[in-house]
Amino acid sequence: MDTTMLMDKNRASEICTKALSYVTGGQGEVTLYQSAGPLTRIANNAIHQNVETMDLNVSLRVDAGGRSGRATTNQTDDASLRALAQQAAAAAAAITGDQELPPLMGPQAYREIPAYDEGSARLEPEQRARMVRQAVDLALRDKVELAGLVSNGFHVRAMANSSGLFAYHRTSSLTMEITARSGLAAGRCAKTVRRPAELDPAQVAATAIRKCLGSRDARALEPGEY
Repeated sequence: MDTTMLMDKNRASEICTKALSYVTGGQGEVTLYQSAGPLTRIANNAIHQNVETMDLNVSLRVDAGGRSGRATTNQTDDASLRALAQQAAAAAAAITGDQELPPLMGPQAYREIPAYDEGSARLEPEQRARMVRQAVDLALRDKVELAGLVSNGFHVRAMANSSGLFAYHRTSSLTMEITARSGLAAGRCAKTVRRPAELDPAQVAATAIRKCLGSRDARALEPGEY
């Protein structure tokens, strides 16, 4: 996946600052959320779908005269951010009665959390396919059918307000979910990691298969003390 689309701290700050600059009355608080989620889906021991989603959301709250309004957009050009501020202000003005609104928080010092890994953010369909191959090889050996998915991606979150607060955080992850079936028996295993090296596709599949095979020929167990 092309991570050049990932919004860095400077770009997120630029968008937040621009949105707040269009708040002409009262105070503003803006939140920004961006995500990308490629996914490889498995059914009947084969890949049957590769998809990728990208989402961007900018939400602006305007507090004015004891009233609060919010508007949201998925566009970041100047005209859209200006319209966003106008819509939030109009929503605040439409509210009847004053509210007891707490003051906006000022600048804070946040500890940076290393939750982002380029490897899990950039994982390509071919790499996910190789993980699926390891799982399917075990399924064919044990004569079970697999379904599930391998997904990866990143998330960006930022927040800023008129009192000088700005915060930015980014994360990435890699997830493998496998369900093994044999007749009426089934077993499942899922694992989410930050780095690709932390995921063992064969181990995930083997766990699901072991649960499946262990549930064959299930018998009723009456209530009682054991």
